Amino acid sequence: MTDWLRGTPWYFYHVFVVVKLPLLTVAGFIIGLPLLFRRKLGDGRYLIMLWLFLWMMTFSFAGGKFTRYFTVALPAVLITSAIGVQFAGNWIARKLATLMSVEWPGIYLRAGLALLVVASAFKASVEAAPHFRLYTNAFGGGAGKQGYYFPHDEFYDVSVRDVMFEIGKRARPGAKVASETPGLAAYYAQRANRPDLVCVLLSDPNALKQLGENDFAVDAAGRRYFSNELVTSALKQSATPVFRISAGAVSSASVYLLDKKSLEAVGEAARRMPSLAKSLNPSPVSPAATH
Repeated sequence: MTDWLRGTPWYFYHVFVVVKLPLLTVAGFIIGLPLLFRRKLGDGRYLIMLWLFLWMMTFSFAGGKFTRYFTVALPAVLITSAIGVQFAGNWIARKLATLMSVEWPGIYLRAGLALLVVASAFKASVEAAPHFRLYTNAFGGGAGKQGYYFPHDEFYDVSVRDVMFEIGKRARPGAKVASETPGLAAYYAQRANRPDLVCVLLSDPNALKQLGENDFAVDAAGRRYFSNELVTSALKQSATPVFRISAGAVSSASVYLLDKKSLEAVGEAARRMPSLAKSLNPSPVSPAATH
């Protein structure tokens, strides 16, 4: 948190609003935001302005950011979007009523536009199910960009169960499994009736040095850190995943079965990595790579 502007970029949540909400909801928010500064809207606008301002000032400049923190601000964003939708409906209805010299646009069009916005959000949810966090709208690139902007929040640990069940079918007795979630991996190893599997931390260079041939290393999309960048890069350059796990249509984890070549690459990466203690307790003067 105290990395401030040296941490996750300040515009993290701004990008989230633009690429993660349904298109019509985003359009309503863009229209509604400047309307909050119009006196004609009433004094209730001050609540929304204060809500958005205090939240954004608190969370945008802190170094650590997660999309789940946006839950607190989302109601204010949706209220602002509703204001924009209502304004757009009124404006279009007035123009049509004047142009056609009839009154029905003012009666039906506003309700129709609101229903259209709600229907578009419902459609987006249905299409994204069951991996709702992967939804990315057309502004963000659509389905082709799922998992691109916020992988830590979009994938999280969605693959661990499937990864460990598959490793359980393939692993030799007592094999080691290196991942960023050794506790969770060990739990699912038990569920897969493979309590003999030894689960270690991928970011721990000492644990990596103890790996052997036919052990496993897991590169999970939701667990990419500065502390494991060297070893995951070494794996990608020296080996091909023995299998992959997907969330929907998006690859969420690549699993490597270590052979002589990849084991040497992992060992070399481990020798270049800072110790785990230094990684987790960086110096205030010269911070090491951390989670």
